[in-house]
Amino acid sequence: MVSDFLCECHGPLYRQQHGLKEMARRIITPGNGVNDDGWWTNEDLLKQLTEVALPAFNELHPDCVGIFAFDNSMNHKKKPDNGLDITKLNLSDGGKNQRRNIRDGYFMRDGVLVAQPMHTPDGQQKGIKTILSERGLWVEAMRLREARELLEQQPDFAKQPSLAQEAVEGMTDRHGQRIHQFILFPKFHCEFNHIELFWACTKRHTREWCDYSFSSLKQTVPRALDSITLDSIRRNARFCYRYMDAYRRGLSGKLATFAVKKYKSHRRIPESMAKEDLEAEFQQCHVS
Repeated sequence: MVSDFLCECHGPLYRQQHGLKEMARRIITPGNGVNDDGWWTNEDLLKQLTEVALPAFNELHPDCVGIFAFDNSMNHKKKPDNGLDITKLNLSDGGKNQRRNIRDGYFMRDGVLVAQPMHTPDGQQKGIKTILSERGLWVEAMRLREARELLEQQPDFAKQPSLAQEAVEGMTDRHGQRIHQFILFPKFHCEFNHIELFWACTKRHTREWCDYSFSSLKQTVPRALDSITLDSIRRNARFCYRYMDAYRRGLSGKLATFAVKKYKSHRRIPESMAKEDLEAEFQQCHVS
């Protein structure tokens, strides 16, 4: 299993450490066997992010704002143990899986910001029913799923950052200002994420050079990762930018794919090209 950070300017992130290039990349053999490395967890991701990836970006791009983009895996979205997480709340107060240190929430009442402790005066964890009732949002006969969806939409719960987001956005400059941003790609849209094309190129190289034994695989994968050139990484990034631009222009589905492939020499579809003209050209190509 491989975890890596990819930069369009430099390729896989790295930093100079004691005169040597230290890659942000981490490769493990997952599993519970004697020779396995265990399973990749959120703690492993945070260690990789804070100890190597963020310092590497700051070294390669001093005084620049980095936008760290992740897909929607549960590992990337894990929230702090004391965070506002609706999946950790029961419908009623208390319960066997109580957390003692949940941070306070908040809500607006008559234009005034109201802090809301997540524990009752006797120390029990508040349930979703109590939290919504104090906010004037509880409706009798509301089911747990409906209550969770309603609470999840509230600003304090909706804005609760993940551990990865707190790590990225928690880094500040010498003036105490945040210097990096964290975003998640839209679900089911891997065409926006050029590291997916990096993985595809790596897998292609691995299939060509691996004899399909596990020992050979462990030797081939690192070479495959290093075989992807910076030019290829930049072409992949431009390919994804064209998809983003196509969606901004209101294109979707086969029409977006057609426009991305046709205007491959540019980062975006020409501004002079109207959607109707693209649709006509698309229909003409498929008819002929």
